Amino acid sequence: MSDLKPAASARPPPRLRLALALVVAGALLGGILRPGAMQRLGLLDENIPWFLDSYALLATSDAVQAGRDPWQRNPLDVYHRAHSYSDWWFVLGDLGLKRSDNFLLGGAMVALFLGVAWLLLAPRSRAELAWQVALVLSPPVLLAVNRANNDLVIFALLGLGLWLVRRASTGRLAGYGAAVALATGLKFYPMAAAGAVMLLRPARRGVVWAAALSAAALLVFASVYQDFLRAEFPAPIGVYLFGATVFWKQLGLEATALVPVSLVLLAAGALLLAWRGHTTGLTDGDAGDEGERLAFLAGALLLLACFAGGTSYAYRWIFALWLLPWLWRRGWLAPADAPGRMMARGTALLLTIVMWMDGFFCLALNSAGAITESAMLRAFRTWNLCTQPLVWMLMALLAGWLAAALLATWRELRRPAAKA
Repeated sequence: MSDLKPAASARPPPRLRLALALVVAGALLGGILRPGAMQRLGLLDENIPWFLDSYALLATSDAVQAGRDPWQRNPLDVYHRAHSYSDWWFVLGDLGLKRSDNFLLGGAMVALFLGVAWLLLAPRSRAELAWQVALVLSPPVLLAVNRANNDLVIFALLGLGLWLVRRASTGRLAGYGAAVALATGLKFYPMAAAGAVMLLRPARRGVVWAAALSAAALLVFASVYQDFLRAEFPAPIGVYLFGATVFWKQLGLEATALVPVSLVLLAAGALLLAWRGHTTGLTDGDAGDEGERLAFLAGALLLLACFAGGTSYAYRWIFALWLLPWLWRRGWLAPADAPGRMMARGTALLLTIVMWMDGFFCLALNSAGAITESAMLRAFRTWNLCTQPLVWMLMALLAGWLAAALLATWRELRRPAAKA
């Protein structure tokens, strides 16, 4: 990528941006007023309150204010969850927020997420609008909204940094770096997004920026490292899961020990795709909006880091929304002979399937009538075994796009030496 600048193509029609906002807002409002659809999708239970995860943050802050140890099981939380993040979140209590303010905090987190997503998603046609709406309203995104998980805050922070980069020159990369550092202090894993600037052009400049942003993120991570060691990361069970370890667990294997195996498999698939030339295009001069490419890289890096690192709930898929603008541009707006065009279409199709498949499974399961808990767990296990290969394929594709771009950067870095 050369110096970051706005895309040369026409600005997205304002009416389509307005339609995106109205359709998403209307659908969410309908889901709140008539929750039956969300219940059938397995996202809502009458025994589980809305904004469950923002409540846990406030319960932890209340525990700290009461002199309790937040790193132990917390009786003030609905499920007695211990704190799983850095102590930066305790500022909520310092600001005077309590559990009674949960709908204020959760609602603000959801509104911030939706606002930033709207800034980054700018449909250029009715077909692209329909696709973006389908993924913004996909079950994993609705799960994040329903629970008001603090991934929404991470999305908003990093998304604002990406938006600033798209709106201005590369000098605003410092703002993106600040967003990465702040997000790292809140939830550890966002430091992976620092590597997205590695693919700026010229290549040496991208390397310098990546080193600077990575150093800043690592310094922040070091400052909260003790919190990272004390944090509990309980492995969820069910359907809406995300992570390489999901498949290993269904096979009855020791998932944690197989994290290196997951990395090797993803790297092998990525290198094969890049070597065969299937995933080229991210560094092409005619690939369109460079800000879109930076967003794609940041989203892919976060998804891959979280996928390889362990198991979490499927709300991690919210970062896939950053992939959409560039995938559409490459798959449907690029010339017919553009490298990677058909693979971009395949990636977009597979992403859509993966983000909706668990929802359709829950719809089918909830339509089957009463079912015992043991039968439900068997159904979950069978479903995960059958569908996780699709997720692995998608992750290998994302890794392939990154690998091809890194190889192009490596070639450019070596070019002066080769000429000499």
